Amino acid sequence: MRPARYIFPIAALLILLVVPSATSHAQGTTYTVTNTNDSGAGSLRQAIADSNANPGKDTITFSLDAGFQTILVNNTPLEVTDSAGVIINGLSQSGSNCNAPKIQVQRGIGIPEDTPNSYVLRVQHSTVQGLILNDSSTEPRLDTLLNVGGSANVIACNFIGPDSDGISISSHNSYGVVVESGSTGTIIDRNVITGSGVNVSINENASNVTLTGNYIGLGANGLPPAVSANQASIDVFIQGFDVHIGGSMPAQRNVIAGATYAIYIQIEGHDIKITGNYIGTDASGTQKAKTLRGIHIGGYSVQVGGSGAGEGNVISGNDLEAILLSSYQPPANTQAKIQGNYIGVTASGVDPLPNGVGVFVNGQDNANVRNIIGMDGIAPELDSERNIIAGSKRENIYLLVSRGQLIAGNYVGLNINGDIIGGGTGIRLIGSSHIQIGTGSAEGANIIAGHTGDGIVIEPYPNSVAYDFGNTVSLNSIYGNGGLGIRVAGGANHGITQPVLTGVSGSNTINGYIGDATTTDLVVELFVNDECDQSNYGEGQEYIGSVSVFVQPNGTFTFDSPVPLNIDSYITATKRNTVTGDTSMFSNCLRVTGAGTPTPTTAIILTRYPTRTSTPSSPPSITASATPTHTPTQTFTATPSNTPSVTPTATESAPLPDTIGIYRPLNKTFYLRNSNSTGYADITIPMSTSGMTENYRDVPVVGDWNGDGVDTIGYYRRGRASDGLYGGMFWLSDSNEIIHADYVFTLGNPGDTPLVGDWDGDGRDSVGVFRPSNGLIYIKNELSTGFADYTMVLGNPGDIGIAGDWDDDGRDTPGVYRPGANPQFYLTNQLCNCVAFSNYNVSFGDPGDQPFTGDWNGDGRTGLGVYRTSNGITYLRNDPTMTGFSDFDFVYGVENDFAFGGVWISANTPPVQLEVAPTFQP
Repeated sequence: MRPARYIFPIAALLILLVVPSATSHAQGTTYTVTNTNDSGAGSLRQAIADSNANPGKDTITFSLDAGFQTILVNNTPLEVTDSAGVIINGLSQSGSNCNAPKIQVQRGIGIPEDTPNSYVLRVQHSTVQGLILNDSSTEPRLDTLLNVGGSANVIACNFIGPDSDGISISSHNSYGVVVESGSTGTIIDRNVITGSGVNVSINENASNVTLTGNYIGLGANGLPPAVSANQASIDVFIQGFDVHIGGSMPAQRNVIAGATYAIYIQIEGHDIKITGNYIGTDASGTQKAKTLRGIHIGGYSVQVGGSGAGEGNVISGNDLEAILLSSYQPPANTQAKIQGNYIGVTASGVDPLPNGVGVFVNGQDNANVRNIIGMDGIAPELDSERNIIAGSKRENIYLLVSRGQLIAGNYVGLNINGDIIGGGTGIRLIGSSHIQIGTGSAEGANIIAGHTGDGIVIEPYPNSVAYDFGNTVSLNSIYGNGGLGIRVAGGANHGITQPVLTGVSGSNTINGYIGDATTTDLVVELFVNDECDQSNYGEGQEYIGSVSVFVQPNGTFTFDSPVPLNIDSYITATKRNTVTGDTSMFSNCLRVTGAGTPTPTTAIILTRYPTRTSTPSSPPSITASATPTHTPTQTFTATPSNTPSVTPTATESAPLPDTIGIYRPLNKTFYLRNSNSTGYADITIPMSTSGMTENYRDVPVVGDWNGDGVDTIGYYRRGRASDGLYGGMFWLSDSNEIIHADYVFTLGNPGDTPLVGDWDGDGRDSVGVFRPSNGLIYIKNELSTGFADYTMVLGNPGDIGIAGDWDDDGRDTPGVYRPGANPQFYLTNQLCNCVAFSNYNVSFGDPGDQPFTGDWNGDGRTGLGVYRTSNGITYLRNDPTMTGFSDFDFVYGVENDFAFGGVWISANTPPVQLEVAPTFQP
């Protein structure tokens, strides 16, 4: 068990630096600042100029009127040019100390912005302590407060960015501290650095930089600034090398939070250690602190945490990922190590403080690089290498198109005491290969428990077979998860099937067979459990042993348990291909009904993701719907104001209405808005990594797939019937924040178009397809591959399928939109295996419009919408049953976007704004 963590008041941590006297260094002289003028005798500028002209390391002290004093820097910045440097000692001012510096050096007027000299103060080979550096303007400035060059610099006990109280922020600069390219040996110690776009930037080729004891992105009180507009983009940006952030002692701890990224390591950054810090929390380590992402690792040879006492970080309370390893491919034989951290829990290691995702490895598929999450597999395997990764809203560990990673010895879903905290999913592998979960020894096993979803998910990346095999899961303890212990989906791991347990012969001898024909050697691992999964296919709570199987034609095996089998316990097993490393799902459960006498609960092979099945044959003959007389639709030409509207505040008492969203094929991006009016996107979701492509005619779909009241995005791969390109695949995500496939399955044929609706009224949307060639509709209640539950005929060839709850009965039913000179909606209240009739025939829209639907006023009944693709104007109508004018219209989107409706936020929780979209043009 690792030692408890403590957080001390900042006053207990801050020790004044000793200011050398004039006789401490050769030729050094002390210059005293006696007034607040910007120039002339007794000014700070004159003291720096005198020091620059005097050989040796000089000292500048302050003897101004007692209390807080402000020095305005106008026209030209302050710069130390002496190769020996200088000590600028703001702590020499009467009443000043490391918690409350009294000398404010403030950017005034005349310093040009966004130029090489747009800093307030630049030093080299120097010590700067006890200053308040900020800007006199309340407008954002393209400048830097402190530039650090040369070597052997110490920046300590300063407030850089905030006002004199160390808490309020009046100005907002581009950079707080910049460690210049080529500089070396910089110590940044016990400062408050906040209020800038990038609070600390360590530029390319800067080296030997140490950050200890700082509050970065927070105020001197250890809390995030109250003004959200001052949130930084990045707290610490690293392009340099040999950088150490933190340390093993409490006084070395940095608290870094309140930004889009707390720490961002660019691709040039390498040889970096991040130890003993609080990242994403306040200074107490118990509360979240307005941080979107914790650590982004784009470089290489990065160590997050460590096995030594006090080296682990607390990385918690981040809205998205605690740790993100990006798709940059590092050089061979380099790696990231993530060890000994508390991820998703407070500094005590006990209470939950969730992240969106714990550890996300995105695209690290260099075969020569093995990132390590937890134990490194090198004896002795130390408990201190264990990460606590728990409580995540999505996955505790998520690997996307990655290769060769090691996940070992972690508590996944548990706190430091082994108590369950859980999370959404334990470990998810998508399109990943040769991942090792567990070292293969008892000491290197993970414990994966208590998740609302599956313990482990292994699935292919959509339409890719390059990375979805060779994933080994060995000796881990997996139990208490709401889904399966291990789910192997979509043919991943070479489609390996689970073994089947059949019973016992003799005392404690378990019998089974391997479940498929192969000539490859296999290893069957067996586990004992307190209970069986509700699917009757087990998890693996306690490993009891394994048996090697050289497969004979009958594929049977026996195993003699080395421990007595308790009555009413359950036996399960996995199998592993010893050549490829592929591991299966868990077997069926055997319940032990007497000493050494288990009985099987079932002997049926579970297939959660069956192979694709074509839609049913012999469909009903097509019958064209009657076409009523066209009633012209009013064409609206007014252009709404481009001023963004205020989104109404949601309450628990009333459901939120659907609002507009669009998908832009040009840049493969969703733009979602929380009100039906012209304005900015509230949520922007790039889909560049999701697999969406124009080649397969992918189209967007949105729906509430998990019943949480929020609609989330996905796409449908239509393909092309004309040339046989693959089609009929749905790819759906349960989140608008962290995008990956929660559901991948097939329905339909190339050329079909998707439908979305809650067909059975259970509060969860499912899907269907409309076949434009003949008007066939296939409806399915489950988000999985298989036969349709309903096959209907509605409409004519060339119609466009839609869906909605037209009569407010709680169930969605299909409809079609007939384009042409007189556009018409045909809507049915039927859901059946039948030729359906239309209950409502409604004229709405002009030729060329794109139809979509949504409950625009929150009354429970789906309304109609048309999107004018030629100019981005949207027309919405609340009543789907009667022809007439639109109830409101507005501009949102550009030519050839796709429009849809949905609820993008819950009734009580505001959305996370990922990116502000540019103003839309009509």
